[in-house]
Amino acid sequence: MRSFRLPALAAALLLGAASLNVAPAQAASGRIVFKVGDTLRSAVLVERSRLKRKLRPVLIVFHNGTRTASLARRGLRFDRFATNGGVLVYADAPAGAWNIGADGKATAELAYVNALVRRLVADSLGDPRRIYLVGVGSGGIVALQAACRDGKSFAGVSALLAGLPPDELAACAPAHPLATMLVAGTADKRVPFEGGVADLPDYKGPMASAEATIGAFAQANGCGPKRGRTEAPDRDRADGSRAIIEAYPSCKAPVRLVRIEGGDHFAPSRTTGTRTPGQNRDVSSTNLVLSFFRLPGRDVAPRTAGAQ
Repeated sequence: MRSFRLPALAAALLLGAASLNVAPAQAASGRIVFKVGDTLRSAVLVERSRLKRKLRPVLIVFHNGTRTASLARRGLRFDRFATNGGVLVYADAPAGAWNIGADGKATAELAYVNALVRRLVADSLGDPRRIYLVGVGSGGIVALQAACRDGKSFAGVSALLAGLPPDELAACAPAHPLATMLVAGTADKRVPFEGGVADLPDYKGPMASAEATIGAFAQANGCGPKRGRTEAPDRDRADGSRAIIEAYPSCKAPVRLVRIEGGDHFAPSRTTGTRTPGQNRDVSSTNLVLSFFRLPGRDVAPRTAGAQ
């Protein structure tokens, strides 16, 4: 797959096409630029040549507070999704940090998400009924809040190593049932599983528990109270953790908590490289997300170091 940075003139032309609701004849991978109020923001688009008259699913990835969109692409590798016909978008925070605020309200970033979605829809880059969000760390906070505030724009949300601040949890009211998955480590020192104070580079405020966060979406989806429980095969017994998948019953859209017993603030990854203490190696974060959303591109074998 070939990707390149759009020159300023090309970016301006694309922005003009979006304002006229006219899509370019063929989209290519690269950086897209658009306005959020009076500010220029961007995201990285990864896709194959556009297929005429075919709307494709869209996966928007929100990096954590120590990365950029380009670095996130090297970590959470969803490129197989794009290779199999999906539209992959890596959202980009200014200077690598999401503006969540001490009160936990990511108001500015939610405006960015809305503008990004409008741009994708205006350029006919994907199916507006199949837009999925996935975020890691503080990026997961942004993804969850976007789903709570404007669920009608999305088909599903998945957050890894994240949760909702208490005030946002109380106000969470998705506009329609959303497929929702939370991946959380019980030994996470930065986003406490039982709730408390988050210790993220761009958010150090209060955080609700993993149970309360996923419970808000289960309630919105009309789920039953008793969860089914499945233990993933313990493929790496030396990693000190187990992946337990808990699914709510009778939901209008599926809701799942992936509990990483003994897992710290690392996305699960079936890598073959250097071992990271506190990282689960029984499951792949990429596979968990794509399988849950029923999107193409799952890995069939562990990747090299850096894949998650």
